[in-house]
Amino acid sequence: MDSLAFSDYSVVGNEYLEAGFAPYAVAIHIVYFALDRTLRVRHFVSDSNEDITNPALKFYEAVSKLAAWYNADPHPVEITVGLQTFFTALRTAVISWSWNSKEAFANASP
Repeated sequence: MDSLAFSDYSVVGNEYLEAGFAPYAVAIHIVYFALDRTLRVRHFVSDSNEDITNPALKFYEAVSKLAAWYNADPHPVEITVGLQTFFTALRTAVISWSWNSKEAFANASP
């Protein structure tokens, strides 16, 4: 079965900006159709959200939760370029404040 992945940046807007700010939390939102064809949204949020320190750890916490959810048997969704991008970042420890998921998706080729 072929899959299609897309993003509308509905949470932060459609304009990409290099500028940013240190977050209190990192949240990853996955939108998908369940087996019953209902639209679902899953949120994976960091745990260390008391202050703005260590955004790389916050990203790691959120993407680790995404990976745990995806690795359930059977997988809840098919793999997409977007998910592959997150999992590659997790596996290769490309976790730094300069890593920007929105930029990575904007520059990813299918």
